Amino acid sequence: MSHGVSTHGGPGGTRARTEDLADFAAELRGNAEEVAELFLRSAGSELDPVLELSAVTAPTTAFEVSRRSTEFLGAAAGVSGRLAGTGTALGAAVLAYRAAEDFAASLFDRVLTAMGNVLGHAVRTAIPLLAPVLVRGLVTVGVVLAIADRIGLDELLENAFGIDLPEVTAAGLAVLGRELFAGSDGAARIIEHVLPGFVAGFLGVPPGLQAQFGDRGPWPHDSQSVTEWVIAGGRAGGLMRRTGVDVAHTERSPGRRPARAPAGLPELFARTLAGHRGRDNGRVQIERIRGADGAVRWIVYVPATTDWSARTGKNSTDLTTNVEGVAGHDTAMRETVRQAVAEAGIGADEEVMLVGYSQGGITAASLAADPAFRNSVSVTALLTVASPVSDFDIPDGISTLSIEHEQDLVPDLDGGENPDRPHWTTITVDLDTDALRDDELSAGRTEDQIDEVLANPGFAHGGDVYAATIDRLHREGEPGLLAWQDSRAGFFSGEVESVQDSVGTRR
Repeated sequence: MSHGVSTHGGPGGTRARTEDLADFAAELRGNAEEVAELFLRSAGSELDPVLELSAVTAPTTAFEVSRRSTEFLGAAAGVSGRLAGTGTALGAAVLAYRAAEDFAASLFDRVLTAMGNVLGHAVRTAIPLLAPVLVRGLVTVGVVLAIADRIGLDELLENAFGIDLPEVTAAGLAVLGRELFAGSDGAARIIEHVLPGFVAGFLGVPPGLQAQFGDRGPWPHDSQSVTEWVIAGGRAGGLMRRTGVDVAHTERSPGRRPARAPAGLPELFARTLAGHRGRDNGRVQIERIRGADGAVRWIVYVPATTDWSARTGKNSTDLTTNVEGVAGHDTAMRETVRQAVAEAGIGADEEVMLVGYSQGGITAASLAADPAFRNSVSVTALLTVASPVSDFDIPDGISTLSIEHEQDLVPDLDGGENPDRPHWTTITVDLDTDALRDDELSAGRTEDQIDEVLANPGFAHGGDVYAATIDRLHREGEPGLLAWQDSRAGFFSGEVESVQDSVGTRR
């Protein structure tokens, strides 16, 4: 694969390695205690009555035994001390590494927040001074555009120089958008730290006061609190209303459901896309799978966004669900999944996998992090694709895989990087434009059509693009992907006994 692939977290991640070192340090200290115990038992044997009697009857032998025993005790004491010292030093090194890493990250984040705060103060101060200039500039631009339209400037340019003004303008905007989306890691830090700092500064909060209160202040301090303000503003304007939801459940006939469990991740993701593709309202799909071992397992597919209107309607897979989900609120889709799971009749000891793309991944991860939901069903696996999920605390017992494109801004909308934890693997693919031109996605398209597709800033978030990425990763044996799939092999074999579709409609 010519696309760059990087893996973060999981069994081979930094956190897992430091945990292994910490466990090894504890094992060394345990061995030191065992040697010390052996030392004490051996020292006590010096008082054995038989050895004291032998000192009279066989003084030469007794002396040799005593000398060797003393040598052994000295060596044992040395070994115990070295084991204890090494274990303690290794444990301290692990703690120091983690502390230094956390301190460096925290310091950098504080600096970014302070920079945003200062910028917010500067803009707030400059607005009264620049407002007249901006107004005059906008009026001038409006007049120029009106004259250009009246005289047909775009047609004149095209006839005289071969310049298609609308095409050049669109291309320029596309390049700008692509550059903004390409730097998704930088965008994440802006969203999480610079933007909250800017808003607080614009509101007049001094940098020192914001730093002192941290995440306890009433002003925006991270991506979630910024989203809270967006929701509040939207609801004040009659948008993003909080509603209830009615859920309808239907059971698929044998002829309309797959006969077998998904054979691997590509097929698993294809079934995920089917829950929302071409639909006005996404549906939750729940498969009951009976494995070769006789155990029953369940896969819950959570649909992605189908409606981008900010005005809340009947659709439960809409922008309102997106924004509420990122903010950590309960949503209409979360309630739809809860009711769907209850209707399916999942047993308390039967394993459940949650799968979601984009908005579906947000919902799936938020439910996996919800203790109340986990008390109702046994979630053991989670797959998110193109989803901002770093804010959710996924328990260690849930084997998690997240797949993202470097050029896709959506997974970074929560402003953070997925945590480096042994049970959570994140695979990030840096798409190569030249390789995409030769990809099967480009088959049947002209060069101009391919250019148009690749120029779209949202291209890297497309379901078809992620499907192609997952297929390549699987086909070429990406270790992180295969390790996750193999660890949950029970979900990828067996017969599908039933499929339930559930659709949530807002009241």
